[in-house]
Formats: sequence, C-alpha cells, structure tokens
Amino acid sequence: MKIIRTMMREEDTFYGAKLQVTSDSAFRSLRAFIMREQIKLHIDRKSNNSKIARP
Repeated sequence: MKIIRTMMREEDTFYGAKLQVTSDSAFRSLRAFIMREQIKLHIDRKSNNSKIARP
C-alpha cells in the first residue's frame, strides 16, 4: 500500500492510498473490509452527532 494523498480537515485527516494486490479475490476482500469499516465509522459518527444535537 502506498499513500498517494493526504487531506487535513478540521477534526480528521484523510488519506488516499494505492493498493497493489496480485490476486483479484484478495483485492475484493480488502476493498470490502475497508468499505465495512468506513460505513461503521460513518454510522457511529452520525449517531453521536444526533445524540449531541438532541436536548
């Protein structure tokens, strides 16, 4: 994996990476794992923000 881009925001830092995987099935598995983790993080942040916004 090679980091090809870094973007800093107010609270977070985002990274763009280039993956070099020889096997298509390994690449799909890795992409699926990354996507699952990103979705979990998004849902957690969204639920935490809604809890804060409510009185």
